[in-house]
Amino acid sequence: MAASVASQTARIVETLGGPAVVGRGVRSRHQLVERLRAGLPYSAFESLLTRLDVGRVTLAAILHLPRRTLARRKREGLLAPVESNLVFRLARLVTHAEEVFGNRQKAAAWFGRRNNALGGRTPLSVLDTDIGVQEVDDILGRIEHGIFS
Repeated sequence: MAASVASQTARIVETLGGPAVVGRGVRSRHQLVERLRAGLPYSAFESLLTRLDVGRVTLAAILHLPRRTLARRKREGLLAPVESNLVFRLARLVTHAEEVFGNRQKAAAWFGRRNNALGGRTPLSVLDTDIGVQEVDDILGRIEHGIFS
């Protein structure tokens, strides 16, 4: 089980931009928690833009980041701990989707397609709440296990 947790942590770190962004010493969940508390580099936000294949305004809205705050974070080069936690939450979900669909492009496309299990909404459109994130994660789990609804 420990190897599984370590490999999952490594995959999430890659989604956030890799060790060069998150920190070369971040190899465990405990170390990742400390990094989130200190704040992730702004480039982790940029990495999520690429992974989700969405625009800056869209991702900022999902994270409830006002445009001026986002500009300040970019200038400072560091996200606040709360923002870092939200970025991590999305990175964990994106990593799960990439594992389920086999690659970034298919996962990114899935986030933008209407989904019957979400009442015809796109997964991307519900990621601004914890309930929406959980719902999307549950759907990914069902797809992963061959249960379609």
